[in-house]
Amino acid sequence: MISVVADFRKRSTFRDEQESRNWIQSQLREALGSPEVHLEKNTAGKPHLRGSSLAISISHTSEWLALAWIPESAKQVGFSLGIDLEDPSRKVDELKLGSRFFHPDEAKALASLESEAVRKATFFRLWTRKEAIVKCKGSALARELRHLEPSDLVIGTEPFVGGLLLSVALQCPSERNVQSTRELSIQQRIYWSG
Repeated sequence: MISVVADFRKRSTFRDEQESRNWIQSQLREALGSPEVHLEKNTAGKPHLRGSSLAISISHTSEWLALAWIPESAKQVGFSLGIDLEDPSRKVDELKLGSRFFHPDEAKALASLESEAVRKATFFRLWTRKEAIVKCKGSALARELRHLEPSDLVIGTEPFVGGLLLSVALQCPSERNVQSTRELSIQQRIYWSG
């Protein structure tokens, strides 16, 4: 089993973007046991730490900021991580977005669901998983969404505070690790204030 630690903090507790960035760096210093971390983005915008193999990912909604990392990745190069946090209560046109961005088989299955509540829940579960995959792979969103879930990733989805949905995508350093990783353990740590 691979463990993913996910820290969450209400965005309203930050005065500005710099303060949220400072919180992220503080959490990463704690995770690494290092007094100094250098958070950067690659050319695709995927965050990483200069000089560290710690696999990290960041997501946010209008209310929450989420930071996730894989503790094991600090000791072994080759892990990649993507997370997505979404509010499934927000209004979207599931059928329009599904037909535009999802694989044709997924869009067809979504359209076949008669219950609006089931269709919306299914859409957001699939959407968060796909966004987590995009962040894990560090690829272009529109191109990646139209593909079916890749077999080289381990993907988990679970509920979060206030009805939000959290998805995690993990790429392991070798095919053997993917086959032996049947479950993700997602440790959610929530910070209600600074």
